[in-house]
Amino acid sequence: VATLIGYLVGKAIGFVLLGTFGRAAESIYMPRAKGTWSSSHSDVDAMQARGDHAGAARAWEAIALAEPANPWPLIRAAELHERALAAPDRALEFFRRARVLPGIRPEQHRYVSQKMIDLHLGPLHDTGRALVELRRLIDQHPGTREAQGARLALERLKKPPTPP
Repeated sequence: VATLIGYLVGKAIGFVLLGTFGRAAESIYMPRAKGTWSSSHSDVDAMQARGDHAGAARAWEAIALAEPANPWPLIRAAELHERALAAPDRALEFFRRARVLPGIRPEQHRYVSQKMIDLHLGPLHDTGRALVELRRLIDQHPGTREAQGARLALERLKKPPTPP
């Protein structure tokens, strides 16, 4: 908040009092480097902190509609549906939507894939689908720590249970 206030005050002083010099100073002290700024959506985080999980999930869904190339709001909505709202089907839907976005970063893709596997193995009780997702994770991210973990999980799931 203090940074935002400082930024706004700097903008006001720059444009009102200093004119061209203010804009030149701003370009030095507050440059707009491509890709360095992202909206924090702290209002949605505050909503979640207050316990309004359903409202926060709806807000993340709205942000996802406004920012269709950004996987982050879909991931946040999915996490809320998974953890706070006990809606694993909805969580899976949002994770799937995030995973197919062209702009998703590899680390986000791996995270989302792991969350989907956890949902299948946990509350959705769909081991068959989990096996498919584990294979997909191994194929799409070979040589990663996540692929190594997926291989171990696949072996454990395929191993017949030992009789008591």
